[in-house]
Amino acid sequence: MIGRGTGMRCPDVQAAAIDGVILMPASPQASMSQGSTPDSAPTSGPQGRLQGLTYSVVITLGALGLLMAINQTFSLWLLGFKPLGSSYLYYLIGLFLAAAFLCYPARSHDEHRVAWYDWLLALASIGSTVYLGLHGMTIITQGWDFSAPAEATWISALLLVLVLEGVRRCGGWPLMLIALVFGSYPCMPIICQGFYGAHPTTWGERSVPMSWGRKASSAFPCRSWRSW
Repeated sequence: MIGRGTGMRCPDVQAAAIDGVILMPASPQASMSQGSTPDSAPTSGPQGRLQGLTYSVVITLGALGLLMAINQTFSLWLLGFKPLGSSYLYYLIGLFLAAAFLCYPARSHDEHRVAWYDWLLALASIGSTVYLGLHGMTIITQGWDFSAPAEATWISALLLVLVLEGVRRCGGWPLMLIALVFGSYPCMPIICQGFYGAHPTTWGERSVPMSWGRKASSAFPCRSWRSW
């Protein structure tokens, strides 16, 4: 403080006197009490999880997805990579679904860290979609829509669960429940026999066409692209 009329000054305090009024900067505690946060405060949302190895992996997945989209759209066929339309969509789904598991937490407690199961789900997403992509021609020629091997049925069921979990993380429970209800109504005997006069299917039979059938999640972009 500045002594009035004495000219004395405390060396550890910065102040300025204007017409006898002492002006002093606010303390850090007072600034924080007014609602300001320090620069070191953790960031909420996906930005708080994208650090170190996770950040590098997500950037790599996004770059690969973008490069694959450019390669397929403009028919560049870089390094001889020329996948089928359905296989290309499987690869694209796997890359960005894996990135979604790394960016968005399963619960609020993991908002600032990537848990071990997030890495496991990301690897499962890439592995299941790569399997379907490599068997793209076999799915078409051998009619896996109607009769698929047991291994392919389990992998398609796994992919379906992963997609629903990705929808829950990114869009919340309401969007996931809507997708689950409208995707599972063929398994309900009351709806199938009462409204459509059809035979209900099991979850195993339903997971196959929902993963790679003509009306699967990857089929709608193909039809929209052709119609455009």
